[in-house]
Amino acid sequence: MKKLLFTTLFLIISLITFSQGFSEYNTKSMKSIMQAMYTIVDAVETQNGYEIVRLEFDIIQKEPKETYRILSSDWTYRVGVIGEFDKAEDMDIEVYKQLDDGTFQLVIKDIKAESSAFVDFTPTTNGWYKFVIKCYRFQSGWDKCHYGLIVLHQ
Repeated sequence: MKKLLFTTLFLIISLITFSQGFSEYNTKSMKSIMQAMYTIVDAVETQNGYEIVRLEFDIIQKEPKETYRILSSDWTYRVGVIGEFDKAEDMDIEVYKQLDDGTFQLVIKDIKAESSAFVDFTPTTNGWYKFVIKCYRFQSGWDKCHYGLIVLHQ
């Protein structure tokens, strides 16, 4: 139930935040994605159960972005990414576990076609994990957008 509530909240906040203030919106500004993420951070921190362990902002084009973090098998994680609602049509997140030989194996990935994506998982072992952020499809007229990544544990 808590996952469904958070998922719904994540999507609603993304839509509301990005639908406000487009008349003053600067297409090169990261302000809208940071405001959207602040709203999510505020909602997460007022509820018990999740703790934010990482926030990241960047620009994405056709090429995927990668970021890494050590995760613990003692926690259940939620990893989410939101793209600018007016520019990103399909944002995705993939999580990979680093194996002993240094290669990475897919653990979980988002499969929905939305401007935000999230996955929940519990690592089987402690170690390095790679998050791959992709924008499979942009809104018409766009070839890049800002995004925000959030990693929570429970």
